[in-house]
Amino acid sequence: MVGLKCIYCEDPMSNSSVEHIIQSALGSNLKSRNLLCAVCNNHFSRKDSGYMDSCLVDQFKLFRNLFSIWGGRKTPPPVLRNVGKIEGMTIHLGPGGTPIFAKSVREESIDENGQLIISVSSRDIEKAKEQYEHIKRQFKEAGVKLSNSKKYKLSLLSG
Repeated sequence: MVGLKCIYCEDPMSNSSVEHIIQSALGSNLKSRNLLCAVCNNHFSRKDSGYMDSCLVDQFKLFRNLFSIWGGRKTPPPVLRNVGKIEGMTIHLGPGGTPIFAKSVREESIDENGQLIISVSSRDIEKAKEQYEHIKRQFKEAGVKLSNSKKYKLSLLSG
């Protein structure tokens, strides 16, 4: 450690600390003892520093999401929550920037022949199937007979 200095306070690295936050924020699991001293490393994770470690990691969330980068501790790419609304529905961004609905949305309407049309928008096929089963139970409890027709249209925003 001769000649090495902390990148923040420039003190000699006599009491080095394992640095991983920067690398982990970028998706790496590499660690270094040659970047900062134990005093600075501990300081940046405390309240009096404004939790700078957490703030740094937060700055890379969009980058990790869009490029589907896993964190250094084997954490999946983050889901960016509440990025917008489409027709009143809250949208999140899944890994790779894939838009997903925050929750399933169900709309009912009557077509020109007087038939009830139920439209369901879900974040994935599993949630759509759950909604379908819920609708079947709901109509059965109300004494309404559903046709056995298997006609339905399923549109997904995410693949």
